[in-house]
Amino acid sequence: MAVTEQGRHHLHLRLDQVLGSEEASTLMEHLPPVGWADVATTSDLASLQESLTGRIDRLELATDARFALVDQRFDVIDRRLGVVDQRFEAIDQRFQRIEDRLAEIERQMAQVIATLGMLLGLVDQLAKAPKEMDDRWHATLRTMLTTQVALYTVTCAIIGVLLAITR
Repeated sequence: MAVTEQGRHHLHLRLDQVLGSEEASTLMEHLPPVGWADVATTSDLASLQESLTGRIDRLELATDARFALVDQRFDVIDRRLGVVDQRFEAIDQRFQRIEDRLAEIERQMAQVIATLGMLLGLVDQLAKAPKEMDDRWHATLRTMLTTQVALYTVTCAIIGVLLAITR
């Protein structure tokens, strides 16, 4: 049977009548409070500690296992990123080779333009050449120079197209 606060109060009143006020109060102070059955004992606490320790140990093992899985996943990601880094390095090397080729094409184009300018100057001088020069010789030289100019012009156009494509 559960003791209530009301039951304690009736007991106190009755003890007061039988023993007197001071003795009743002293006796009531020695009685456990209401809900004393809910107070934990040392063995209850030891049992709870054992139960909680087991649960904590199991949680710790589960957490360690999960972290191990996360670590494995990070290792996989690290390896994948390593492969991506290698691919980017290969792409960087390819771009460097393309840039080197473009620099060489630009150098060659400058040489072609310089040669073309020189040839155009020769054609201009031939046009102003004295009439004493043999007409056949003059025509042959003019044809050769014009052919050279055409070849250099085509070369410049090809180099220009290559530059436009690679940029």
